[in-house]
Amino acid sequence: MFRKRKGTFGYIDKMKKTALVRTLVLFLVAVIIFAAGYVIYLKKENFFTIFAVLMVLPAARSLVNAIMFLRFRSCDQRIRDRADELIREAGKEKSALAHCFYDSVLTIERGGSYYVSLFFISSDLIAGLTPQNKHHIKIMKEHLEQMLENNNLKKVKVLLYDNEEEFFAKFRTMVNIRDENALTSREVDILKLLDAISL
Repeated sequence: MFRKRKGTFGYIDKMKKTALVRTLVLFLVAVIIFAAGYVIYLKKENFFTIFAVLMVLPAARSLVNAIMFLRFRSCDQRIRDRADELIREAGKEKSALAHCFYDSVLTIERGGSYYVSLFFISSDLIAGLTPQNKHHIKIMKEHLEQMLENNNLKKVKVLLYDNEEEFFAKFRTMVNIRDENALTSREVDILKLLDAISL
């Protein structure tokens, strides 16, 4: 099973399936190892039991990962289609698509995991669409600004929207003002940061 790259459309849904299958396989292997030891030695006290118990550790870790992904859904296809349409209208398919970062789950120290359907980035601005409420938007905005500051990405404005129309109005202006075809080094750094801080 191939892993989908973080930030690509459908990442969360793909990772849900991957994490669930991996968890099932790891627990199954632990049970098989334990059963093999019991069949060979006719008692639980053997080296196979130790290996089986050790096998439960990565299985449990995988289960926690699966539970985290199960809490969220991938970005809606309608939102992706709308973003793609605006990019096509601007005639910037090749350059603008690279500035989209889908399916971001931010885990914040103060507690909580927050979902952003789509980020669109430029060298001095990050705009995101999220279903979260105003209070959570404030927490996420502060967190992102702090992360940018900590990684020497100063003077990058963060705008998070819970309203699709407002987000896409901003998205349209950001797409239309793009001149260069390639990502700037600053934009690459912002995308790397989003990748690093997202689930």
